[in-house]
Amino acid sequence: VSIKAAIVVERDYLVTNRDLQKTDKTKTKNRMKDLHTYRKDCMKMEYRNAGLLLDKYPDNENYIQESFHDMELLLGKQQTVWNITLEANEVCDIATRTQLPTGKFAATATNGNVKVYLASTAGGTDSTAVLLTDKIRRKFTAADFHVFDYKLNRHITVVNQSAEKVHFKLKLG
Repeated sequence: VSIKAAIVVERDYLVTNRDLQKTDKTKTKNRMKDLHTYRKDCMKMEYRNAGLLLDKYPDNENYIQESFHDMELLLGKQQTVWNITLEANEVCDIATRTQLPTGKFAATATNGNVKVYLASTAGGTDSTAVLLTDKIRRKFTAADFHVFDYKLNRHITVVNQSAEKVHFKLKLG
């Protein structure tokens, strides 16, 4: 009787675990089906995107490549902090980034005044300047540059306003 009771307990244990295992296998199988479906949908969208670009710009492969390059920049990890020493009256193109009006900046200049621009060309100054005074940390947004086309105005330019070297620190985000 005691051996039969031990066998029943072990059998119940095995049956329960077998049923749980079947359930787990079914859940995993269903998840794999979902994953396969999602993967197919993603590939269809990727083909549509590529086809749309080829239809829209059939004779301009360079523009297509620039569009894909922009996507790579947006998706990849980019530098967000710069520590630069600017020579007297130096103009420096720091980075090229597409900003949103709410894009945040924090900057400090040491040993002089600096102006920051969101320009349409490398080293350009065709936006409203954000002035940084000596040793005062300033937080501002891309809207403070008063530009209307953030796709065009992408170059972050810094201009040293002093006749001496200035240390400049900029953080995006």
